Amino acid sequence: MTVSYPIQINEVLERHEVPELRGKVSWGRREEDYPALLDHCLLWATARNEQGRLVAFGYITGPGEAFEHGYMEDVMVDPEEQGKGIGKSLVQSLLQAAEDSGISIVTVNYSKQHESFYKECGFTPCGGAVWRSRKEEEK
Repeated sequence: MTVSYPIQINEVLERHEVPELRGKVSWGRREEDYPALLDHCLLWATARNEQGRLVAFGYITGPGEAFEHGYMEDVMVDPEEQGKGIGKSLVQSLLQAAEDSGISIVTVNYSKQHESFYKECGFTPCGGAVWRSRKEEEK
């Protein structure tokens, strides 16, 4: 079943909305990050259900149009809304907004289980690696 919620780019968010959605997808709420994180984003996308509740979120950060590059992060969809095409619509809307803003390269890190999703969204898998501070791993 496909559901079509409008995707908004750089919509004003209440400080509790993203942490609540992060909690629903079983990520740490990170309430201290919001809304300050948005000040460091080039773009973010949101989807809301008919009641106006935030059901999907993701963002692009990085050097932006000066270097034509961005990093997509924290793409999340409320578990009750997953499998309805909302995530794909959100990612594709973010990519279109990036292109419209002069960003021609967007990278994303994902777990292997999500590879087909990102391929369907237009990403080309390639090699890469992630370094994490030991301090971060201890949290």
